Amino acid sequence: MSQEDRVERLMRFGSRLWIAKYRLRRVRNSPASRASGYNIFADVGMLFVALVQKPGQATITKKNSRWEGQMNKVGLALAAVLLAYSSTAFAEFDRVKIGVLTDLSGFYESGAGNGSVEAAKMAVEEFGGKVNGKPIEVIAGDHQNKPDVGATIANRWYDLDKVDLITEVVNSAVAFAVLDITKQKNKMVILDGAGSADFTGKLCAPDNSIHWVYDTYELGAAVGATAGLLGKKWFFISADYAFGAALEAGLRPMLLKNGAEILGAVKHPLGNMDFSSYVLQAQAANPDVIALNSGGDDTIGALKAIREFGIKAKVMGFGLDSPTGVRAMGLQVAQGPTTLLPGRGAMTIPRPRPGSQNSSNAVRFFRARSKSALIRVCAAT
Repeated sequence: MSQEDRVERLMRFGSRLWIAKYRLRRVRNSPASRASGYNIFADVGMLFVALVQKPGQATITKKNSRWEGQMNKVGLALAAVLLAYSSTAFAEFDRVKIGVLTDLSGFYESGAGNGSVEAAKMAVEEFGGKVNGKPIEVIAGDHQNKPDVGATIANRWYDLDKVDLITEVVNSAVAFAVLDITKQKNKMVILDGAGSADFTGKLCAPDNSIHWVYDTYELGAAVGATAGLLGKKWFFISADYAFGAALEAGLRPMLLKNGAEILGAVKHPLGNMDFSSYVLQAQAANPDVIALNSGGDDTIGALKAIREFGIKAKVMGFGLDSPTGVRAMGLQVAQGPTTLLPGRGAMTIPRPRPGSQNSSNAVRFFRARSKSALIRVCAAT
């Protein structure tokens, strides 16, 4: 729209408003109006009708006995709309909302999911439940390990539910989508479940995101240092998505730097059920170490297949930090692999937690409350 069009439209609106004001004053000064008494809702309705009425139309008067009731209804309707709008606008700022976006039903649930939601609620209670006098509310969403589902939830939370902060977001592919939306809307996200080093690298968003706990650069550097201990010949079985690719990219240069040799690599779908073909390819390469560049149930499934085929190579697994999953595998399957855990196992709370009977150890308190172990992602949340 040109500047001239804007000016013309503004002038037309100003003219319409002046006519509406004139009509309203004329009706209010009539004998019938003075006799009926003052009615603010009728006046609001009259002003609205007069404003939208075209200049060539006949002026509305009180000659019709139903005028007062009709204008009263219009005024009340407008008042209700304005009141509802103002109440909604006020409600946006009467609390702080935190959304835990995680996997509540899939292969990452045992290492994050409901445990992360419960941990977030515990953190809010530990903080006193309020910030600057406003209550803190925690809500949860299941991204189903699908970037489009995660993006849809993030958009709804930011736009409709007025969520102030999204956290956890296990699954790097989902986290990339959520981070992009967060930057567009100038909101905030804390990524403690996503591990790709790109969140602190080429896609770093210091004004909108915090990425902590672990990343694939850290894991690659740590594993590379074990090449002399575990073996020089390595084979990769990687999840075919953002985290698996980033982890493999972090491992390769660090292993080569420490004198290791990469014999081969295969990729499997996320949430894979049968690892037979991938494990047989690893067996054919005869490596010293098989690196499982995945997480959650994928790592557990691959390890089970390695044991079933009797492969003697050592295993480096990055998703073996779920006590529930390890316990389900049984001792014969679970014993032997090497894994990495960023952080300490004994995380203590320095001062008593309000309302708690036993608050000396966060791990023990979480286990008693959620009936599960406190692991990396949950603790970070």
